[in-house]
Amino acid sequence: MTTEQMILDRLDRLETQIAPLAASAKALGELREELAPRVNEAVQALIVELADVEADFQIKDCKGDAEGVLTECRLCGRLHCSDCVDEYGRCVECAEKKTS
Repeated sequence: MTTEQMILDRLDRLETQIAPLAASAKALGELREELAPRVNEAVQALIVELADVEADFQIKDCKGDAEGVLTECRLCGRLHCSDCVDEYGRCVECAEKKTS
């Protein structure tokens, strides 16, 4: 067997071994392309739902000890831990916007 024939035989074996991997990679790529729009829709729906929950939640909805744990920002109205609200009742985000 010549060197060229040995190289060609080895290339054939390698091609045979790689073919299933290439098919698998192609199938995974197709699956990703099919799922990406559905995942994006699900994330958008989740964001809308979370925004609704945040908008409907008020500090008075907290029972018992929760009022000592959460503080409502007087500018944006969102709830934050007491460490994240300054002495003026502003959350870190609103305080940074105010100073900018």
